[in-house]
Amino acid sequence: MEATTHRGRMRNILKDWLERACVKSASRVLCVTPGLRTRVVAKYQIDGSRAQLFSNGADLSVFHPGSGTRDIDFVFLGSPAKYRIVGAVFESLAKVRERLGRTQAWFVGWADAPAANEAKELARAKNLTEIIRLTASIPHTETATILRRSRLGIVSLSGEEPFRAAIGAKTYEYIACGVPLACLGPPGRSDLRDFVESASLGFYATSPEEFASRAFEFLRSETRWNTASQNCISTSASFDRRQLSEKALRESILPFANKGQKREGAGPS
Repeated sequence: MEATTHRGRMRNILKDWLERACVKSASRVLCVTPGLRTRVVAKYQIDGSRAQLFSNGADLSVFHPGSGTRDIDFVFLGSPAKYRIVGAVFESLAKVRERLGRTQAWFVGWADAPAANEAKELARAKNLTEIIRLTASIPHTETATILRRSRLGIVSLSGEEPFRAAIGAKTYEYIACGVPLACLGPPGRSDLRDFVESASLGFYATSPEEFASRAFEFLRSETRWNTASQNCISTSASFDRRQLSEKALRESILPFANKGQKREGAGPS
């Protein structure tokens, strides 16, 4: 995925060599999505039993639903990275505004990002400065407060093939706070699309027009929004980051560490 967004040839050659060396020599390779696991096994020709799926998740002690007013239509956590198809997201919001007559979007972690100026210029070019708020990165506790005020969480991924195996960590923070997912990505199957649609956690759109249409439905229908929000909350219980980390440690890390100590005759370290 990084080779797609970072074009430096020598950097990518070195990164690929290091990754191959690590994967080939590892007792276990933990992958955060099914698609990534499939790619790792195929690319490095390793036994499938060595690549195990351990999904990402959210800290549920911080990210959880509240009972306050949902006064922010859209929230977007992250940064204006190349793979986030910023132009298409802004175009989608412009079309949402055409349908609703007004809307509000809060982009957290954008104002202090390397590409912040480009994002601001694009927002001005599309006449979106009044509806899009770009703010700098903030502590997790403050992020959770914003999510509890939000109605839809934007997730976007570009059409490059590697990103079909991606589900961003912030996606789990959205659903933990009961924020249905408003996804924009390429046509066809992907791990993100399967995740959203399998549990009805929001919607997945493949064009700005479809995004605006689906967002309009969720923002105008309390019944539809409430159903998706409850689905998000119940699904997030399976993606508690602490429990997932403890499971990975218990099942895939400590057993091999203990075997190594027995072979070497070493004490705990």
